[in-house]
Amino acid sequence: IWILLSSITTIIDVISYVLIAFVAVSLIVSSIMIGVITYISVLERKKEIGILRAIGASKKNISQVFDAETFIIGLLSGLLGIGITLILLVPGNMLIHEIAGNVSVSATLPVGGAIILIVLSVILTLIGGLIPSKKAAQEAKKFGDIHIAYDGSVNNFKHIPTQDELDLREDASYVHLCANNTIYGTEWKYVPDT
Repeated sequence: IWILLSSITTIIDVISYVLIAFVAVSLIVSSIMIGVITYISVLERKKEIGILRAIGASKKNISQVFDAETFIIGLLSGLLGIGITLILLVPGNMLIHEIAGNVSVSATLPVGGAIILIVLSVILTLIGGLIPSKKAAQEAKKFGDIHIAYDGSVNNFKHIPTQDELDLREDASYVHLCANNTIYGTEWKYVPDT
């Protein structure tokens, strides 16, 4: 009996290692695919990126938009994976109970494991989306001739420039002004002479 149990344990260990290898490969492939999909999204949304730049979004802001999207994708993917797992546990446990002839043996998904899987999903999608989000910031430069007359990020958006501090171009088609920054509480008290 000891030899039989030892062989079963060895077989289960081998199967576990093979499954871990499959999971590792699938995680790498899924991270690459998330990067590809996010990059395609960047290429298809050049106009949106250009408009964001035109209305004053910094390269960092544009990068944050794509980072937020990948975070949401990772979170929803993790939650979906946990949901599917919990649903599949029902017929899986029915099968286990039928084969084992015992209802005391059941497959479960521990709460701690589920949380770790969701966090891992978010981290992997963020890693997969880092390069495309940086590409989005670079694409913003390519779309149209955008000139920023004043960049408030230098002072953490807490300073409204005077007319002399603005670098306005005479050949500009239009000027966009964000008159009220609700996040940092700054507000233009005058309309600049453009």
